Amino acid sequence: MLLCWDGVLLTLNVVGEENFALNEYIYVNNGKAAGGDPDMDDQQFWVARVLEIRAVDEAHVYLRVYWLYWPEELPGGRQPYHGQKELIASNHMDIIDAMTVSGRAHVKHWMELDEDEELPELYWRQKFDYPSRTLMEVREHCKCHRYYNPDKLMYGCPHCKTWLHEECVQEEIKRNSYAKLLKEPGEETLRAQLAGIDLDSSEVKATPKKGKKPVATANGKGKGNDFKNPTIEMLDKIFDVFITVNSDGTATKALIRDIRPAEGEEAAEGEEEVEEEEEDGEGSEDDEEVKKEKRKKKKARREWVEDVMCLVCGKTIH
Repeated sequence: MLLCWDGVLLTLNVVGEENFALNEYIYVNNGKAAGGDPDMDDQQFWVARVLEIRAVDEAHVYLRVYWLYWPEELPGGRQPYHGQKELIASNHMDIIDAMTVSGRAHVKHWMELDEDEELPELYWRQKFDYPSRTLMEVREHCKCHRYYNPDKLMYGCPHCKTWLHEECVQEEIKRNSYAKLLKEPGEETLRAQLAGIDLDSSEVKATPKKGKKPVATANGKGKGNDFKNPTIEMLDKIFDVFITVNSDGTATKALIRDIRPAEGEEAAEGEEEVEEEEEDGEGSEDDEEVKKEKRKKKKARREWVEDVMCLVCGKTIH
């Protein structure tokens, strides 16, 4: 917009019938959300922080703003650590017409200082430097030194105060369980099963009956799987891990299930249906909980419970 900001004489704090204070956040209409309701779908709007309001007269009111970005609008797109209601602050300044303002947006600056902090509908913790197109770093967590997605579960270690990603804890438990399997009788059978895992499907072939050759997938996929250093995709086809916390918060436990079919058995009835549903694509959090419950009901070779150990200090998480 070509506008001489210094020539806009009147300084205001009113847009339409609303009063806006310095640094408050607003929804701005765009082509997708012109005249829309922010309560219905706020991601259809642009979001900005008000720096100043000026006017030539009552019919010509303008705002100087800093834009906030939705993760999808960044050069690199949405990252795994971005929450569904997360915005990215920026120093991208602009002047907009007050007629494009849809309403007030409630946005909080999340400092990540309190892991138990309740987050509002919209928040930001990361900044985007518009001139250099650089996204600033945020706080690292866990043994993996990755960021925290507030929509996903993390476990806090009371000893070293480290917060651990649920998927990292589950992977470590699966690797430890796999290492124990290698020390048990029947290593050759486990090797054959690992070779029979097709990473393009959810299939793990049943243990062959005595006197029969180990079976692999029909198309031969997976025969090159690394027996000594299995990938997490392979481990996911051998184990399910469900981490629970007692209602009083006194202990954290892991239910580990060996989901390979038992000797001489085919996959448990209903298992294929569960896996097909999991391949349908992304769903709601409720859908994920339903899938977890169905996976718990799948017939398992065996299951056991263990304490959950911190990935950093090695102590039990209580």
